Amino acid sequence: MMDIKIIDLLVLELKFNIPEDILSKNTFISLDIEKFKLEEINKRRENSSKQLIEYGDIEKFLKRISVNKENLEIIVLENKDGVDDLEVIEDMKSLFLVSKKSIQDESINNKIFLHYDESHNKYLEENDEKIFEDSFKMIQYNNVIRAIGEDNFKDMKEKRSQYTPLFNTITKENIKLLKNSFNDLKDTESYKFVNDDSLMIYLPDNSLIEIPTNIYGESIDFESIDVTLRYPTEEEYANNCIHNCLKESNNSFDHNLERKVLYKYTIESKDNWTKDNIINHNSSKINISLYPRIVLDKDNNLTTSNPVEKREYYLRLFYGINKKLFDGTYLEDGVFQLSIWD
Repeated sequence: MMDIKIIDLLVLELKFNIPEDILSKNTFISLDIEKFKLEEINKRRENSSKQLIEYGDIEKFLKRISVNKENLEIIVLENKDGVDDLEVIEDMKSLFLVSKKSIQDESINNKIFLHYDESHNKYLEENDEKIFEDSFKMIQYNNVIRAIGEDNFKDMKEKRSQYTPLFNTITKENIKLLKNSFNDLKDTESYKFVNDDSLMIYLPDNSLIEIPTNIYGESIDFESIDVTLRYPTEEEYANNCIHNCLKESNNSFDHNLERKVLYKYTIESKDNWTKDNIINHNSSKINISLYPRIVLDKDNNLTTSNPVEKREYYLRLFYGINKKLFDGTYLEDGVFQLSIWD
């Protein structure tokens, strides 16, 4: 058997395949008037002693336009009542912000970073609280650092930030959610694979995966899920590495592994994505509202995201990845196979 080359960070990509008829039903063209733009245009027109544009004019204009769905360009129909003032037409067109509203990309495509440490198996087997107070908490801290930077994170941890109380509350509640979910799972079939010696236990950076929804937050149907397990890019590795990510003496990023696929398949199951004891996970759903996140605004100042209303998520607390993927002994026709010793 070849030497196993283990990396502490993997990327799991999930793509929910939505039928075309559902996608088209949930795609809309939106025309929004920029109020401040109207004030700006009318101020310019007033200074030039030209007639101001009123809301009644805009209503009449709306009846004469359509939107090219490909490039979102406003198309003005012929004026049957007379000749248009081209300057007025251009001013009218500039008032509108045209956008296409559809199923959000993040609701269809998910990128989950999987973290490995030898302690994960031990903590899970022994039902040790450290799986939460050490492993999961470190992953959550890393998520915060990735969002707001290390300096802001240190200020919150050392109680120098006004966001420290919120940070502590969010961390506490997120860990509590994981603990409660774990207690519901540990006596089920969905949990037993953690004792399988052929598997390495990885913990996700995000345990909640949004079930695809339309623009109104309503769940929609999907046909299948494309699952891809791969090595990270150098940037992903740098941004998500918590401890020493490569089990190598020089601890450097291996460009020969960058983006290479370990395993790839498509599955039609809505809930259970386990495949041939190669990629294993617990199978659960949870209905919950989420706390806001601490993020940076456009000026790089700390702020909070909006709370997320209650909805249903897939809950995946841990993943078991078969060691065969790393030592080159797993072969199957039709599966994209990684060869890292070429």
